[in-house]
Amino acid sequence: MLRVTLLERGCGMNGFERRKERKRQSIREAALGLYVQHGVRNVGIAAIAEAAGVSQVTIYNYFGSKDELTRDVVAHYLDQYLADFSAFCHGELPYAEKLEQMLLRSRAFDSLHVQFMDTFLSEDPAVAEIVRSYEAKLVPLFAAFITEGKQLGYFNRALSTETLLFYIHLFSSQALSKLGAEPDEDRKRQMYKELFVIFFNGVAGERPMNLSL
Repeated sequence: MLRVTLLERGCGMNGFERRKERKRQSIREAALGLYVQHGVRNVGIAAIAEAAGVSQVTIYNYFGSKDELTRDVVAHYLDQYLADFSAFCHGELPYAEKLEQMLLRSRAFDSLHVQFMDTFLSEDPAVAEIVRSYEAKLVPLFAAFITEGKQLGYFNRALSTETLLFYIHLFSSQALSKLGAEPDEDRKRQMYKELFVIFFNGVAGERPMNLSL
């Protein structure tokens, strides 16, 4: 899958700017890893500096404060996901394979999103605004993906895009997430296959249900 990073987008940078951006990126990645593992409130600048292999002074010089670093991490994290998802949607994989991968990606992202974002989202209006801006860009991408699926016959055209988005979110955040807790690997693989059969074909047998929309 294509992954667009700030370093790749900044190919016009000179050597000094590239080194500076690499250092900023290492700080972002260190902060994100620690935030996810320990929670934003429980991580200080000293721990981030140690994980990134830089001094605390460097972090303050680059970001100003922990709050500003955290906002930068959130914005970068969401921008990266948005760029990855856009590239994925416009990729050349068959639609059914895209859909399966999208469900798995959504499950992983939802898990990280809950761990990372919910710990401090309500405490910082600036972060909340970053997230609202991100969601305003992401929803149309999902909607376009659903529309393509309708046109290709993968989704019932009588169902609204809003309902299908809700169904996909419910499937990835509940069914697949709970499946991840199954300790028996053979049973997990079988349930995984069956869940995708249900997702695409429903649970109805040969006898018609006579439901109409």
